[in-house]
Amino acid sequence: FVLTVLTSTWMIFAATQLFADDFNEKVNAALEMPLTAEFIETPIGDASKIVKMKLGVGFRFHDDVYPSITVTYHAKGEKLKVALKKMLATIRCEYVVKDQSIFIRPIPEK
Repeated sequence: FVLTVLTSTWMIFAATQLFADDFNEKVNAALEMPLTAEFIETPIGDASKIVKMKLGVGFRFHDDVYPSITVTYHAKGEKLKVALKKMLATIRCEYVVKDQSIFIRPIPEK
């Protein structure tokens, strides 16, 4: 019985990890896709919804990054990872791939 429970638990963990890895690969693939969009004084939360609709990738925000913070940026065929890096730098933020999404956080102080 104990072996069966341990085996089942391990199989669930392995399946969950495979799912998470697959999803992170999708996020990383989306970061390589070109983005054409123009944001003028657009709340970052709204901009993330537009990117999600265009490229199918989800966003999450650190507690200190308010979705109402506005950004202005024009991307014309840039890879998403390049556009995000430039756009987020204007509000002193950065992104990481975390928990199957793009996680926006403040740039750590040195």
